[in-house]
Order: sequence, then C-alpha cells, then structure tokens
Amino acid sequence: MDWTQLTVDEWIWLGIGGGAQCLFAGRILVQWWVSEKHQQSIVPASFWWLSVCGALMMLAYAARRRDPIIAIGQITGLAAYTRNLILLYRRQNSLTETADEPITSLAIASTTSATPPPLADQPLPAQFESPAALPRQAA
Repeated sequence: MDWTQLTVDEWIWLGIGGGAQCLFAGRILVQWWVSEKHQQSIVPASFWWLSVCGALMMLAYAARRRDPIIAIGQITGLAAYTRNLILLYRRQNSLTETADEPITSLAIASTTSATPPPLADQPLPAQFESPAALPRQAA
C-alpha cells in the first residue's frame, strides 16, 4: 500500500478503524487498572461501554470496506457487550431498591468464596452478606 496515494476519505476510514482498535485496547487497560486497584478481577461498566463503541466503529469500518467477516465478528461481540450492560444495570436496579450504593462494576467471584465479592468501591450492605440473602427476581 502506498500511503502517499491515499485519499482523504481513505485516511478518515483508516482513522475510524484505528480509533476502534484503540478503544478495544483501552478497555483492557481499564479492566486491568480497576482489577489491580481492588486486588481482584473486576469488569467495570466502562469496559463494556468501550467495547460497544469500539464494535460500532469497527462495524462501520467493515461496512465501508464491504467486509462481511469483520462485520459478523463485530455483530456477535456487540450482542455480548450489550447483554453484559443490560445484566449490569438490571442488577444495579434490583440492588438499589434496597441499598443506596450504586454498582459500577462486576467483581468476578472466586470459586472458593462463600460470600459474594464486593462491587465497585463499596462493600455490600449487611443484608447481602451471603448469597442466600440476595433478592430473588420474579420469572
């Protein structure tokens, strides 16, 4: 590819594709930083938002290039990222009905832990100290 022969339109689309890749790299750095800060594996909401934005930008890039392989991969990822945001905010809404602390991330529970991990920077309220005390959602 001769970089000197690219049109302005091609440079713009390369910028969109490169920006999307930066968002995907940034989400990993955010997740790593938050996990290190809390000394446990935590997936913050910002990870999923960066994922959604990156996927949408890559989908636009794939459409511009008319590349169905990239498009299919991004659509699949977009579905998973969106579902995780829905689950995160659904849990936040169910817990904030009984507690005043917002949930901004999900901690990955240890398989050896009998109690749920703390969420965000706040410890769980007393009524949620054991998994049996968590509210049940109606089906």
